[in-house]
Amino acid sequence: MKTKKVTKAKKQHNPLDAIRPFLEDPKNTDILINGHENFQVVKQGKLMDVPSPFKTEAQLMELIQAIAEPMGQRADESHPILDLRLQDSSRVHVVIPPISLRGPAVTIRKATIGLTTSKNLVEFGSCSQEMIDFLEACVKARLNILVAGGTNSGRTSLLAIIANMISDEERIILLQNDEVLLNKPRLLQLETRPANLEGRGEITMRQLVNSAVSLHVERIVTQELTGAETLDILQAMNSGHDGCIQGIHATSTFDALVRLEEMVGYANPSLPTLSVRSLIASAVDVIVFAERLRSGERRIMKITEVTGLTDSVVTMRDIFEFRQLDVKNGQILGDFPATGNIPRFMDRMRDMNIDLPLSIFTPK
Repeated sequence: MKTKKVTKAKKQHNPLDAIRPFLEDPKNTDILINGHENFQVVKQGKLMDVPSPFKTEAQLMELIQAIAEPMGQRADESHPILDLRLQDSSRVHVVIPPISLRGPAVTIRKATIGLTTSKNLVEFGSCSQEMIDFLEACVKARLNILVAGGTNSGRTSLLAIIANMISDEERIILLQNDEVLLNKPRLLQLETRPANLEGRGEITMRQLVNSAVSLHVERIVTQELTGAETLDILQAMNSGHDGCIQGIHATSTFDALVRLEEMVGYANPSLPTLSVRSLIASAVDVIVFAERLRSGERRIMKITEVTGLTDSVVTMRDIFEFRQLDVKNGQILGDFPATGNIPRFMDRMRDMNIDLPLSIFTPK
């Protein structure tokens, strides 16, 4: 009996129990803590205030240390900003005083990436079935796909959905910071690592890319290009690594290309602009752009073909795009018509016996 009481006391003292109900609610996607008195959740795309489970700042700090310590980190004045992760791969970002002036701030993004399917996207009205059929054909044809979108646009979820279209027989390497879930039998996963408390042991995305090229994989999937590794990825895509899928933070398809060019400059500022644009134009085949609308819905706004380089400019043309038709009860209504442009890589699909009817490109 005495042993059981000790076990029960330990369970009650687990600091994570304070937020467990919010983590277990499938409708919650984010948990936002701004000091111990201000507690919010994002439920079905809407920010909602809820009663805080913390009575004191000390209780909130106890939670932060319980998350940080298993990862070999600690929140203190020397380390006031931390990127952490829960056991279920949920992302945790922490900022404590003296950086945070109103008490410890914690943001938890639940690990739902990979649980949504392409069928769900169509059911939720995020895209059309024709767009899904087109993307599946692009994956089968081993086209290089760039998945772009802004913050909270569903970009990472979309990347996971497209990557899960890859055949189970292919050897895939996933380069990530965290959270992307792929259900593939021949999957390798490499993850970046921050420096430890002594400032040592950091593993960067560029190091992961260099390892990926040497691991004899058929596909390279990167959660998000953020810096100098972009040059290495583009070179890999131009040297036989077809069918790569990359994520990038961008506010439009054009902005995605601008950011690629900018990040290549981080690796080698002396590269001529024309050489960089030529590298991008030959590496990227398709851009899928996602956006969160002002009403909260997430949509695939465009699927765009990169057609080449003309007069020193990377050229594109849209294949599908979202068209707004109405606003009803605060919701933006629309459809996803084809533009009438037939991709230049259709011959490649036919040569690979990929059946994609031309009728899906007919505007409706």
